[in-house]
Amino acid sequence: MLKQIILMVEGCFLAALGIWILKSGGLLAGGTTGLAILITSVTPSMSFGLWFSLINAPFYLLGLVFLGGKFLLRTFFCVLLVSVTVDVLDWQLYLQPPPPWMTIVLSGCLIAFGMTLLLRNGASLGGINIMALYLHHRTGIATAQAILAADIMIMVLSLVSYPIIAVAYSAMTVILIGLLLGYHLTPNLLSRKTVSNA
Repeated sequence: MLKQIILMVEGCFLAALGIWILKSGGLLAGGTTGLAILITSVTPSMSFGLWFSLINAPFYLLGLVFLGGKFLLRTFFCVLLVSVTVDVLDWQLYLQPPPPWMTIVLSGCLIAFGMTLLLRNGASLGGINIMALYLHHRTGIATAQAILAADIMIMVLSLVSYPIIAVAYSAMTVILIGLLLGYHLTPNLLSRKTVSNA
């Protein structure tokens, strides 16, 4: 149990650092993270962490009904920790916008590795991750593929308010995250871990 908590905290910190670098580079992620970044850019009076928590709230019921109370509690904890960490980084540190290639590589790897640790230990960053796990159990669709498909949809929506070049770079980040998740998370292993930890 202690080992799982430590791994989840590590995963949260990795993902939060990746999100912060992504935001500093002026790019978007997919899923609820991307939505939170997008809305924050329009309503700067509210922090990323607040929007990230609010957007994830509706998905908690699905997590509770389908994936169990333990999974929901772990996910709630992880969403809260990531939200607070990103906001603290925003308030306390300034990162000169890195070049796009560096933003893509660093944020993509950090977010993917963080999500891998969470998903392998019966938790997630909520939202699309919960939906992807639900679809995997119901239909057999690979979790990484479902997350990637949803992320691409977010990229298309972001064209409304983000420059096309920024969306293109963001899409590269999303693809990198999807590829890394697909490499590190085999469907059978993920399903077994999630069910046994729920």
